[in-house]
Amino acid sequence: MMQEFVKSQKLGKWLKWMQTIQDEIIPLLSDVKVFWEVQDIIRQNPHIQKPSYFYRYLERSYISHALVGLRRQIIVKFRINETLQRGEDTILASGGGALVY
Repeated sequence: MMQEFVKSQKLGKWLKWMQTIQDEIIPLLSDVKVFWEVQDIIRQNPHIQKPSYFYRYLERSYISHALVGLRRQIIVKFRINETLQRGEDTILASGGGALVY
């Protein structure tokens, strides 16, 4: 017996959250890779290993950027936890012969 699948608002909300998480995590992972590649270039180049305002700026900017990204993920996780606590974690539900998820 074939059942019709209907997308519920709950599933839509979860899919939106998952997309938001993906859209924010992938750039953060790329950014951390670039930051450490630049650090490796500096380490491997003795001629440029000297105190520099640019290096301090780069470090502060990366830390700030990473913390903002982390904060966003904490907010998303908090919203997901609130939803779970309200009992909205049931994504699959049977209703009138159709699976609603």
